[in-house]
Amino acid sequence: MLLPKGTTLEARSSSRSPSTPPSNSSSFLLWLLLLFLLAAVSALAPEPARLGDIVVVLVFSSGFIEDEEQEALQVDFENKYLGGGALSRGCVQEEIRFMINPELIVGMLFMASMEDNEAIEIFGAQRFSQYMGYGSSFHFVGDYLDTKPFDSMGRWRTRIVAIDALDCPARLHYESGCLLREVNKAFCGFFVQSKTSFM
Repeated sequence: MLLPKGTTLEARSSSRSPSTPPSNSSSFLLWLLLLFLLAAVSALAPEPARLGDIVVVLVFSSGFIEDEEQEALQVDFENKYLGGGALSRGCVQEEIRFMINPELIVGMLFMASMEDNEAIEIFGAQRFSQYMGYGSSFHFVGDYLDTKPFDSMGRWRTRIVAIDALDCPARLHYESGCLLREVNKAFCGFFVQSKTSFM
């Protein structure tokens, strides 16, 4: 797999769900699709790595996406409307993210629903809150001091990509049409289109 030199890929599973995939065929297929996606993204990379270059892939099985101190792509799993139920009901991954990074709420005013070939990339959102719980047990526990450094444009070095998934019942999610849509959506989210870097 060829990736741009110096690329770091990071996968972080929320501690709210296990990251170790079950040993069933569906999970194996999803892991295979992820490898395909990484290969597809690398094929479009402007400067592919040479054979001697090292690509670092970090996978964490505990912790929260938003707690990562390293400069990493943080994926916000959304519904097709940015923020989901952040201003009404619901308190799961996307709504929690919008509560602890309230600047993200502004995006809800300007972003229409995402199409199957769209993702939303957000730079520089500052985190303000610490929390505990999930869903009905979610609650504020105090202020959060964001210590991330700034980029060359004076923004916090936070990069969030919002992507949505289909809401398919039972095994329909594993049919080829749904899988192709999900791979395309992930490709849109993980492919670095902007020239902006954290310098």
